[in-house]
Amino acid sequence: MDVSWDQSEHWLQFVGYYRLSGYWHPFRIVQSDGTRSSVFTEGTSLQSVAALYEFDRKLKAHFLSGLERVEVACRSRIADVVGERDVNALYGPHHFQNTEHHLELIDTVDRRIQRALSAKDPVALHHQATYGGKYPIWAAMEFLDFGDVSRLYANLLEADKEAVANAFGWAPPSRHPEAKFGAAFMNWLRHLTVVRNTAAHHSRLWNRHFEPVSVKRLGMVPGLQGLNGQQDKVYGTSRVLTQLVTTVSPGTSWPRQLVELLEQDLSPINGVSVEQLGFPVEWKHIFLNL
Repeated sequence: MDVSWDQSEHWLQFVGYYRLSGYWHPFRIVQSDGTRSSVFTEGTSLQSVAALYEFDRKLKAHFLSGLERVEVACRSRIADVVGERDVNALYGPHHFQNTEHHLELIDTVDRRIQRALSAKDPVALHHQATYGGKYPIWAAMEFLDFGDVSRLYANLLEADKEAVANAFGWAPPSRHPEAKFGAAFMNWLRHLTVVRNTAAHHSRLWNRHFEPVSVKRLGMVPGLQGLNGQQDKVYGTSRVLTQLVTTVSPGTSWPRQLVELLEQDLSPINGVSVEQLGFPVEWKHIFLNL
């Protein structure tokens, strides 16, 4: 590897050899047995590795900006669907499938509220002082993490799951009026939680493999046509996240910004490509026409 770049020492000191090694891995020569040797492909430089690192950093920031909108929308839709029956529905086990999981939820809600009170959160302090610590579902939801919201959704009654999924465009088309999407939406919320944690904790995202998530029936969802098989790479995440973001934020530039990021920051780097993220040949056309 060429390390003659004038910033090589700085990157090794402040990013670290071990962390950077995950980004120079794809530049190592593939051997006959499929493993990679300790020899790098010709022309590999630490500057290229740093460029890939910077692309990944920007990719994580872009994903987090989309995930924020999806998380907020999930909180709102769940609160509206369940809270329509009872403002204190979060504390009623009959609004959920599994009693044990509901008790775990209540414990989580209490801990999240205590965390907010300790941090002098003004909303938590207001409800504590004005309403004696009673939080309607739309207020309590605001203290939950994305993982909490995902687990809460998984324990909703099936009709409520479908109602929330439908709000995001995962609704039965006229030709399949009995199609259900609650389970699929639940699985993808879990996946997006993992992606969110990966990005938020500054782990490598760009060519990571996740637990495969089925896209069965998603071809019926506008914006997800043509998404096939088990998705375990960033491409599947990008497609689903694009559909969700464009649903909750009509007119958003999020898909176009993703295309620009891939073209301007990844494509110029020799030795890596969008195919390593699972993107098909026609990826640009797909995202610009969703």
